[in-house]
Parts: sequence; structure tokens; C-alpha cells
Amino acid sequence: MLDADFFEWLRKEGAFIASIESGLVAEGFRGVIAKTDIDPGTLLVSVPERLLLSAHSAKKDTAFAQALSATNKQSTNSSQVLAAHLLHEVCKGQDSYWKPYLATLPRQYTCLSYFCPEDIQELQVAYAMDIAHSVAEALKSDHTSVKPLLSALGLPAKFMTLGAWRWATATVASRTMYLPDDDAGALMPFGDLHNHRSPPGVAPDLGILGEAQDPSDTQLDQGSSGSGQFDLKTRKYMLFAQTRYRAGEQVFLSYGAHTNLELLEHYGFVSEDNPYDTAQLPVIMLPEGLQGTVPLTATYLQRNGMPSWELLRDLRIWAASQLGCRQCCYLATEGKPISGPSEAHAFKILKAICQTLLQQLPTTADEDAALLQSQAVAGECKRLAVAWRLSHKRILQNCIDVASQVIETGGQT
Repeated sequence: MLDADFFEWLRKEGAFIASIESGLVAEGFRGVIAKTDIDPGTLLVSVPERLLLSAHSAKKDTAFAQALSATNKQSTNSSQVLAAHLLHEVCKGQDSYWKPYLATLPRQYTCLSYFCPEDIQELQVAYAMDIAHSVAEALKSDHTSVKPLLSALGLPAKFMTLGAWRWATATVASRTMYLPDDDAGALMPFGDLHNHRSPPGVAPDLGILGEAQDPSDTQLDQGSSGSGQFDLKTRKYMLFAQTRYRAGEQVFLSYGAHTNLELLEHYGFVSEDNPYDTAQLPVIMLPEGLQGTVPLTATYLQRNGMPSWELLRDLRIWAASQLGCRQCCYLATEGKPISGPSEAHAFKILKAICQTLLQQLPTTADEDAALLQSQAVAGECKRLAVAWRLSHKRILQNCIDVASQVIETGGQT
């Protein structure tokens, strides 16, 4: 439970908290729970700007502003400023205005920057391991570039280490709220206690022998602000309920529409029922004629196993050209199958790719599921790595199942 001093500090400084409270949720970690029934649109939390930790508040600190100015502030981005500001305030101890809030922050995280080499290996999938290694390298580079600022702030040696910087940057990455005028966002006392639930997601109809819609025509509102916003008139950050809650239920916020790898990288968790999860396909495994045409950002499968709109379009065109149906290729640009045989041919390629990818991995989805259920995984980061690779394998299997259905019908409904 949070210290009473924290809530007294919030009250004195003008924050508003509705009929919600912090506490342990069913999954065993901290969250926010409704004390009474809550209707959609209800204001949950309102925090004045002066309580927010941000790059703006950093620059209002005279000592920080002087240190920033003395160390080439043009080369320091907003996220670095906020992370350094956070360390600076922690070092102040009792003298920090934000001390009651700082005491509520976790002492460590489970995002990718906290993965050791052994944890990274547990991801098994090449592109995920590459991202994890890139995160580790970026952290080191970031730390090196910001050291002059940390030194100018006069931080004690233990707050100058890579470990301290990792903690500060993970706090910023996982807990900040969107600000319209600052890429780093702001740390919001109490507001950052809410756990994530994905925004309502409608799986696109990519059309197995049906019309597919270009994603540009069906985009959802996936703004970075999630379920909150900074009110420019009142200068307060406000969070609103996006759905109805009953007393005793956990109250969630949306961190936005993210894949499970993005959630793991920035927030340190994966969501089993994430409608926005994807599985990347290696470009080199696509037919040679497609390797230079499909955008790298489009070579993925969605959670239901269907390829991205762009990948399906280009697969349909390639398959049709292989079977001599070039005159009807315009149908793929309209989101439609070109012919039954070409549709089956396209999905045979997808099925073969997914089968090969699954065969190359050292464990099966069933083995991963059993491992998680046995609770035999040592360490939370390793457990999350297993959970992520399981979600990845299930998407590949979903694609195999969908492709099998198309192939068995000869591409005909």
C-alpha cells in the first residue's frame, strides 16, 4: 500500500482522485481499483501541472538549467533531460518537492533494457533478440552522451552509473503520460499506477476470398494520449474512464495500440489477449520476386494469422503472375482475391514460411505453455521472454491454420 503522506501531499497540492484506490490486483501486482461503480467518461484523476515531472519542470530548476546550459543542451533530448531530472530529484532526498511521489516508484523494471544476455536468448526469435541487443547498446550510448550533464549536476557516484541511468530511462519509458508539446511526456503522480488494457481493436477483414480493406481506410484512433489528456486551459493532466467499472474491479488505462514486443521493450510486460500483436516474417524467406517490393514495415502477420494488407496484396499479385493471371492483378489492389488457384498458391507460401520458422525454434508452443504453467522459469525477465515467444509462435500457428483452410478449399469459398 502507498504511504499516507503521498495522498496528503496530493491533496494539499490540488490533485483530485475519484472513488478509486491503489492496491494489489488479482494478478498479484499493484494497480488501481474502483471503490464504487464508475460510468464511462468519469474523471478519474486530475493532477495540476506543478505536480508533473517533465522536461519543463527540469528547466524551471535553476541548478538543473545551469548544468544543462553548460553541457551543450542542444545535444540533449527531452527524454534524457527528464531522466536526468529524475535522478537529480532522487539525489535531493528530503529536499525534493516530489519526494512523496518518488517513494512510490519501483526500484527495478522488467523492460528489455533489464534483460541480461541469458534473458535475451530466451526470446529465441532473431528479430526480437536483435531489438533487445539494440536496446542494450542504445542504453550505453545514451549514458555516455549524458554523463557530462550528470557530472555538472554534481550527482554522487552511485547515481552516475549505467545501472542508475537504466533505472531512470526505464521509469521515463514506462510511466510517462503524453504531452502535446514535449516528446518525453510527463511523470504523473498516482496516474502512473494504472495498468494497461489495449484499446478496443477490430481485426481488419483482410479477406480470404473476400474484400480486404486498406488499413488507411480503417485506422482506429490510436493517439499516444491513451485515456488521458493535458488540459491547456486548466493546466491539469486528467484521466478519464473509457468504460464502465463495477466496485472492486481494476480500473485500466490504454497505453495505446502496441505489439507485445513493443509492450515488453517499453513497459516490461506482454498481454496474452493483445489484439495488436504481430509476428514479423524475415524478408529473405519471401519469394525472391517479393523481397524488394513489400515494405519492410509490412512483412508481418496479425494476431489472427492473416498477413498485413500490403503483404497480402503483393502475395496475391505475385501468385497470380506465377499462374499467368496478370490481367486480373488489379483486383489485389482493391483488396480482393484474384482467383481461387492463385489465392491457394499465395497461402501455400505463407504456410511453408511459418512451418519453417516454427521448426527452427528450439521449443514448441506447447512446451512453452507448459513451462509457464509449471512456474519453473527462474526470474521475471526470463518468464516474460518465454511468454513473448509463446505469443509469437501462436500467431505463426494461426497463419498455418488459416492457410490450411484456404488451401483445402482450393482458394474457393
